[in-house]
Amino acid sequence: MKLNTFLLSTCLAAVPLVGAAQASDYVPEGFKLVWQDDFNGTELDSRTWNIEVTGSGGGNQELQYYRRENVSVEDGNLVLTARRENFG
Repeated sequence: MKLNTFLLSTCLAAVPLVGAAQASDYVPEGFKLVWQDDFNGTELDSRTWNIEVTGSGGGNQELQYYRRENVSVEDGNLVLTARRENFG
């Protein structure tokens, strides 16, 4: 059961984001789009993204586990699912 979705930066160790993460033809005047991901397809592109799999607290005593099972791509959207469960 999906409880919540989080912003990309909360669960992924990713390349630095510069530009928009959503498909857009609009770039404000004075800006140059240098990178974007439209999340086409049915799974995360592992050439661009790295899923951080950990349960060690991330150095700041976090009480959650990051798991591959909680990352999906659906209808052009990256979906990060938070689940309340006993794991680990």
